[in-house]
Amino acid sequence: MGRALYFYLAYRACGPNSEALIDEIEEETEEIIETVFGFLADEFEVLEGTVAKNQTLGALLSPLAVPYEVIDRLAKNEAFDVRKIAYNKKFTVLSARDTAKPRYFIYEPNALEYVVFDLEEAIVYKEEKPVAYETREIGGSISSNLYVNMTALGGGPDLVDQFADLYGWVVDFQRLQKGDAFKVVYSEKVVDGQPVGIGEIQAAYFEHMGEPYHAIPFEQEGELNFFDAEGNSLKKAFLRDPLKYTRISSRYNLNRYHPVQKRYKPHLGTDYAAPTGTEIRSVGDGTVVEARFTSANGNYVKIKHNATYTTQYLHMSKFAAGMKPAPAYVRGRSSAM
Repeated sequence: MGRALYFYLAYRACGPNSEALIDEIEEETEEIIETVFGFLADEFEVLEGTVAKNQTLGALLSPLAVPYEVIDRLAKNEAFDVRKIAYNKKFTVLSARDTAKPRYFIYEPNALEYVVFDLEEAIVYKEEKPVAYETREIGGSISSNLYVNMTALGGGPDLVDQFADLYGWVVDFQRLQKGDAFKVVYSEKVVDGQPVGIGEIQAAYFEHMGEPYHAIPFEQEGELNFFDAEGNSLKKAFLRDPLKYTRISSRYNLNRYHPVQKRYKPHLGTDYAAPTGTEIRSVGDGTVVEARFTSANGNYVKIKHNATYTTQYLHMSKFAAGMKPAPAYVRGRSSAM
């Protein structure tokens, strides 16, 4: 409960020289209603815990005397796969104060969402926690690499990825130098007073080899884009790299020593070192010409960007869902645009 004092001033005419007098002071009470996951807190006893190793929904609910048929119905719900209940995740049990009977079981798969198991109605639904956005700003210089220096300032991997994506059209992040400087203003997601992730970059600055690169936001027709100090879009025809911030293991080289064949031969591409499953992006808009497996290239995709440029992406662990050639390029049919 909170208390607030409200002072009311009344003005009383006292002859030709009126004076303002405090007529009365009235005290009012401002009521604050406390809730737990949207439920009135004073109606429930609250029990909090974390999931133990190999603990299932049944193992969590059985000690609460929830009937087996109710557990079975909850387990078969379509809103949330109970097999995804994971070790060390938080849960809360709300029991009615008047009966002490468990009424809701609430599971938190992550910091942003929670899943409500209604133990009386045997229904399940998902909800999202209220998210606040707070503006943050960090800046520094490169002494090791962008990832190390930015995360050391509290930026986090997601911010590094966004920053590298923003400048990926104009800056070669494989050639950063010590002393290169960066500054970024961004929004941070906050839930229950705790940071839970990165929103969007609001503005940025990068200085590479003494050359400044401003990133100034401008929204046009509902789409947000970034421009340099001269008003030129940072987004060019082609990205410099098809992967998010990562490492080049072998560059384009017309006279590279082949590590397997033990001879010098042209290497007409760029190899990237990245964990299996890393997302590979097309460096520009285009049409999928080929998406198949060959003994020389493994899983590969070929994209035609225009009449001049075509790019290929080789040795991938798998294809993205729905990745296939456009109808005009299916084998056996005309390849005309």
